[in-house]
Amino acid sequence: MFKRTVLLFLVVYVVPFVLFAQEDPRTGAEMVTEMGRGINLGNVLSAPTEGDWAAPVTEQYFIDVAAAGFTNVRIPVDFFGTRTTGSISGISTDPFYSASANTASNYTDNPETFTIDSDYLERVKDVIDWSLAQGLVTILDFHGQHLKSDFIKTFKVGEGAETDPTSARRAADNAKFRAIWTELAATFQGYNYNLVFEIINEPYFYMSKADMDTLNSDILAIIRVGGNNPNRNIILTGGGQTSYNAITQIEPTLFGSAPNRLIGTFHYYNPYGFTSSSLTSGTDEDWGSSSDKTDVDGHFTTVKTWTDANDVPVFLGEFGADNTGGYNYSTGDLNAVSANSTGFADGGPDNTSKVAYMKYVAELAITNGFAFAAWDAGPKSNKTINKRTDSPLTQNFQRSEFSDHSTSSTKSTTVSTVLDTSVWVEDVRYALVNPLSNSKNLLYQKNPTFTSGSSWLNNGDGSSTFDSSESNTADGSGSWELTSGGDNSHLKLDGTITLTANNHTLTFYVKGTAGNIVKPAIFNLGFKESVEGVYTILATGVWEKVVRTWDDIESANGNVRVFSTVDNSVVNIDDISLVLTSDAELINSRSAI
Repeated sequence: MFKRTVLLFLVVYVVPFVLFAQEDPRTGAEMVTEMGRGINLGNVLSAPTEGDWAAPVTEQYFIDVAAAGFTNVRIPVDFFGTRTTGSISGISTDPFYSASANTASNYTDNPETFTIDSDYLERVKDVIDWSLAQGLVTILDFHGQHLKSDFIKTFKVGEGAETDPTSARRAADNAKFRAIWTELAATFQGYNYNLVFEIINEPYFYMSKADMDTLNSDILAIIRVGGNNPNRNIILTGGGQTSYNAITQIEPTLFGSAPNRLIGTFHYYNPYGFTSSSLTSGTDEDWGSSSDKTDVDGHFTTVKTWTDANDVPVFLGEFGADNTGGYNYSTGDLNAVSANSTGFADGGPDNTSKVAYMKYVAELAITNGFAFAAWDAGPKSNKTINKRTDSPLTQNFQRSEFSDHSTSSTKSTTVSTVLDTSVWVEDVRYALVNPLSNSKNLLYQKNPTFTSGSSWLNNGDGSSTFDSSESNTADGSGSWELTSGGDNSHLKLDGTITLTANNHTLTFYVKGTAGNIVKPAIFNLGFKESVEGVYTILATGVWEKVVRTWDDIESANGNVRVFSTVDNSVVNIDDISLVLTSDAELINSRSAI
C-alpha cells in the first residue's frame, strides 16, 4: 500500500510539475530559433468532429514526431460551431440575430454566456499536454471549418455568409470569438512558455487589413492577462493579402514592445499549379528548375525584407504539395477529388519534384531565420507526411504497389493491397528534417548525406566518387562509392574541422560485399584509429551501421577518413556524423544516425 501511495503522489504532483515547470520567457526571435523545424497535426481537432477527416490522435503521435527530429507541432483546433455554447447555440447563422445594418444594439447578451464544451476543452488540454511532454514547442492554432464559415467569411462583401459590420449578427460573432479566447487564455495561463498561441488561421481571404488590425489588437489585450500569458509568445497574421504577402499586412507597431514576444506568420503553396497538381486544373507536375527556385527565392525575399525592416520574427505556418501521383495511403488508390470529372486525383507531382520542393522550401526558411511547420493531414488526405500509425484505426497501403493508367476523363488504376506499417513518408520526412544537419554533428556543414561530390575527396590508391544511384536513407541524395586499390584507399574529408579534447563518436553506413573491411580514422595531431578498430561487412548488398569511438582526440584541427582495405573491393559510404560521445541522442535514438 505504501508503494502505491507514493506512486500516486508522483503521478498527481510530479507529472504536472514536469509538464508545466517554468522556463525563462523567450523573445519572439528566440522562440523562432527554438521552434525550428515542425509539422502540422492537420484535420484532427479542426474537423467538425474529431475522427471525421483523420484518425483521433494518441500520445504516440508526439513521441514519433519528437523521435523524428521535429521541434515544433502546430495543432489546428476549431472552437466554433457547437463546440462553444451560448445564446445563439454556437451557430452564428441563427436567424435570431439580424445581419442587417444598424441592428447591433439588438445584441445585448453577456459574452460570458459563450462557453467552450468542457469535455472538448479537456480533450484539447490532453493533446497539448502530450505534445509539451515531448519537449515540443506547441502551437495552439484557432483553425477550422466552422470558424471559417461562421466567422471569417462573414466579413467578406458578396459572400453568402456576409454580415453588415453594424449588425447584431456581427456583434454576436465578435463576442463569441473574443469569449473563446478569454476562456482559452484563462485555461492555459499556467502552462509553460513552450505553448504558443496563434490567434486565427488564414483570415486574409475574407478579412481586410483593417479587420485584422482590430482583431489582433483586441485578442492580444485579452490574452495578455494572468499567469504566464503576459510573456507568452503569440503568432499573428494580417488581412487583405494572401500567401507570402499576408505577413506584410500586420500592423508593424504591434511588434514595438521591448522585449517583443510576437511572431508573424505566412503560408506558402506557390506555385499552386504544382502544389495542387492532383486537380485537373493543376497541370504542373514537375518542379526544380532554376526559374522555379528563383520564384520561391523572390517571394521569401519579400517576407525577409519586410520582417527585417520591422523586427518581426517569422513562422512559416504551412507549406506543402500534393502526394506523389495523387496517391491516397489509406485506400491504396487515387485520392478522391470532387472537383475533377472522374471524382479522383488527376495525377499529381512526380516524386523527385515533390521531395525537392519540400526540401528547398524548408531549407530556404531555415536559411532566412524562419521557423516552419509543414502541412500534414495524415494518410486519408492529399498531403501526407506522418501516416498516423499511432492510431489503431489506421490502415495504410504501400504506394510502390499502386499504378495509375487514368486519363483526365477516365479513371484506371491498379489499387495497392499490400499493407504499409511505416510511420512516415520517409523521403518527405528527410527532406524536412535530417538529424545529420544538427549542428552537434561536427560534419553537418560537410555534406554528410552526400547530396553531391562536394566536401569529400578520393585519396590514396584506387578510386572513389559520388554515386547518385545508391543511398542509405530514402531522401534520394546518394552516397560515396570507394573502389579499393589496396590498404591505403580511402575517402577523405576535404579540409579540416575543429576538434576539442574530448571523447568522440563517428557513425556512418556502409554497403558492400560480406567480408570487405573498412577502417575509419581521424587525423588529429597524428593518425588515430578508433577504440574498436576496423569493421568487417556482415552481409552483401545491405546497408550496415558502423559506430566507432575515440578517447584520444586533442584540441586541434582534424580530418576524417574512411579506408577500404580489401584490394578491388567496392563499398558505398553514406550518412556520416562525428559527435561528442556525450551527445548520445545523436548516436542511438536518431534513426538517420
